[in-house]
Amino acid sequence: MTPLRQKPAYKVAAIQASPVYFDLEATLAKAIALTREAASNGATLVVFPELYLPGYPFYIWLDPYGKWTERTEGYYANCPAIDGPERDILVSLAQELQITIVMGCGERDHGSLYMAQWIIGPEGLIAQRRKLKPSLMERVVFGEGDGSDIRVHDSPLGRIGALNCWEHNVPLIKHIMACQHEEVHCASWPHLHDNMPHHSLSRTANVGSNRAYAIEVGTFVIMATAPINEQNAQHLCGDDQTKRESLGMGGGCSMVYDPEGREIAEPLDEYAEGIVYATVDPVKCSLAKAALDTVGHYAREDVFRVTFDAEPRQSVKLHTSDPRKDQRFRISRTEMFSTATKRLCENAGAASVIRP
Repeated sequence: MTPLRQKPAYKVAAIQASPVYFDLEATLAKAIALTREAASNGATLVVFPELYLPGYPFYIWLDPYGKWTERTEGYYANCPAIDGPERDILVSLAQELQITIVMGCGERDHGSLYMAQWIIGPEGLIAQRRKLKPSLMERVVFGEGDGSDIRVHDSPLGRIGALNCWEHNVPLIKHIMACQHEEVHCASWPHLHDNMPHHSLSRTANVGSNRAYAIEVGTFVIMATAPINEQNAQHLCGDDQTKRESLGMGGGCSMVYDPEGREIAEPLDEYAEGIVYATVDPVKCSLAKAALDTVGHYAREDVFRVTFDAEPRQSVKLHTSDPRKDQRFRISRTEMFSTATKRLCENAGAASVIRP
């Protein structure tokens, strides 16, 4: 455990910017420019919105299934591959600028897409995590993550973690992150506004979720959002006014919260693109937890128990066949059978031992 006095304060940047829908190359270039701007202004941690590369596929909410499937090929082709050149470019950028980048992207892994966040530090890739459970309509486009994605990582900036969007509304996810003593949390969101068919999707509700996360986990929360601009709306809706009203323009609400839930940055207008800055002092996490530590002095392990499976999941586990190992297994299996049978017979008073 690092002594408090050895954890210096530093500057963080929450991006509030629209991607270039759905143009991976152009959006990556915009992300690089924003990262350089943030670094030039002294930020050592830069957090991007959910699915920033290549943009959130809002057509899944706006169009019927038969219509939006026409867009799938183009969207899929513009999602960065899990080990593609875009990741390498960001790794090189983080090393050059000596900063940490948290990039939201639609990660392409062979035939499936995942709602990923790439955490990249000055020393290279820290993690490639995936949203545990895509929300509502997202499930027809994106696959699921697993327990290995609910992780907090040691870094020069402290214990850093990341979640996407509605993951912040799942109590047990928050609890697992809190149990790992998170100090700096990167919250990636799309655009948020209050003209939503379900209030739990709204800006008001989800800004509250971020504030609550900061208080309950005792961590700084860096919330990054992507306002909808005219290029986005035209790409998604064309001139269909009904769709435009449903989608909504703007919706940016990037912010930084301290471990007691206070806003510690100057907000931008919801239609504006830019960068929200704040200073993070990890010592304040310990001071906040002196009053409220939900996994420490304010916990009741004798009353509540949580089982958490952190193992990564694979569809298929490959095993190579080694004849020598197979032979040893057969010998071992025979000896085990003989010994067990002998003991069984002895216990039963039998005079002989059955051989396999």
